Amino acid sequence: EDKAQILLDCGEDNICVPDLQLEVFGEQNHVYLGDKNSLNLTFHAQNVGEGGAYEAELRVTAPPEAEYSGLVRHPGNFSSLSCDYFAVNQSRLLVCDLGNPMKAGASLWGA
Repeated sequence: EDKAQILLDCGEDNICVPDLQLEVFGEQNHVYLGDKNSLNLTFHAQNVGEGGAYEAELRVTAPPEAEYSGLVRHPGNFSSLSCDYFAVNQSRLLVCDLGNPMKAGASLWGA
């Protein structure tokens, strides 16, 4: 019989309580169908709890009329960010992996 010690970084009680927070900032308050202007969004995701948040993802659903052009990677922040974009029924879905785990105190920005 062997034992493996898993370091969870969860404090003295060894109970993890991650606290994921997401802020989204945009240049416009309204977007109208047929408008040719692009909508640029900036997001800030962070884990302010203790311990890692496993399988943390950012999911953005867009209507079929919208076209996704890409993600701007901020230096030193998103060098390894992995995002997938695909169709789900009549909508478009962007899924970005924020870390597995997204460590306590992690803070990510993207646009």
